[in-house]
Amino acid sequence: MTAVPWLAAPRSRIGSHAVLPLATVAGAVFVLMSQMLGTSRRTARLCYWTGSAVTTALLVSAMAVSGRPVGQLVLAAVLCVVLAVGLAYFVGWQLKIGGRTRSVFVSHTRPDPPEDGSEPPPPPPLPANSYNGVLTAEGIWWIAVILIAMIAADVYLFGWIWQAVLGTAALTVMGFSAGVDDATRQLPVVRGQKMQGVIAAVASALLFFLPAVAYVIGYLVGKRHPMGYGLRDPLAQHNAEDDA
Repeated sequence: MTAVPWLAAPRSRIGSHAVLPLATVAGAVFVLMSQMLGTSRRTARLCYWTGSAVTTALLVSAMAVSGRPVGQLVLAAVLCVVLAVGLAYFVGWQLKIGGRTRSVFVSHTRPDPPEDGSEPPPPPPLPANSYNGVLTAEGIWWIAVILIAMIAADVYLFGWIWQAVLGTAALTVMGFSAGVDDATRQLPVVRGQKMQGVIAAVASALLFFLPAVAYVIGYLVGKRHPMGYGLRDPLAQHNAEDDA
């Protein structure tokens, strides 16, 4: 029996243009639900990365079936990876490298709770270079790198439009304030985050190095004239006493 074209065509469109996108959405929902209902961090972490990998593969496959060029497939895959890693690092606790949880939040970097339901060990002391015991120095300086790179890209693509001028001014003020605060708390330059500091300085080249220079000036000022909240922060005072 000869197939009727107008009956066969919809099946093809459903198979190539609907099933894979729907499966991609289902994968994203699975990732979300696994984090909400996971019985342990280890299980939730495994579900997060497995679901993210499968969702990425489904999305790229759906785009390939629809005839997208290879460049777009690579870009989509990279964006999915960046999104998964970014959410895990800047929002959650799913990023664990070398047995250590990486996160912008200090509370998320603590060891995983015992899976047998027993009482967790007491939390470790707050990192000396954390921001008020809430945010990690590593995370804050990665955010600084991202902000500087974004403004630098704005200057490169569009020139010194008012958004770029305003962003550079804000980063310069923030750099000076951060330098003063770090020196006041007797912390090392960029709170010991050397890699982020170098990347931020290089990225600020298009901004005439203003944020980097402002940070150095602020650090020198803070060394000579300690000021600000760092003088009243109990954690900073405790660290200063230890260093003495």
